[in-house]
Amino acid sequence: MAELGNTRRVYIVAGSGSTYTALKGEQTNSVNRSAESIDISDKDSGDWGSTMSGKKSLTLDVTVYADNTDAQQKALLDAFYKDQTVKVFVGKLGDGGTPSEGEAFDAVITSISDTNDNGAVATRAMSLASKGAPTVYPQA
Repeated sequence: MAELGNTRRVYIVAGSGSTYTALKGEQTNSVNRSAESIDISDKDSGDWGSTMSGKKSLTLDVTVYADNTDAQQKALLDAFYKDQTVKVFVGKLGDGGTPSEGEAFDAVITSISDTNDNGAVATRAMSLASKGAPTVYPQA
């Protein structure tokens, strides 16, 4: 069943805590999953190539209203400058703030870009890449 995009949010664990907290001022997020394509064609493949899936990757792009007083945005900026990983969850949280539907993963921040247009609210676009396989919820 279709659902509104605003039900799936980006949450992070700041510092050494264990609680997922939503990024303040989130506008959009985009989760991208991909796999390398490995050519396994041989002489019997004929006119059509044959491929198999290789290494997989997951990236996350999120845009928020820039807020340097927000603990989660500050944690992401600090992690970027200190080359640290962050715990991320994209989806819906259930009772008690635990993941119920979506993907949780450790990530590195690959870029942070602030846009400060005249007469507009400042925004911050961040890109993150997973380190290893995500945990998918609900779990089977």
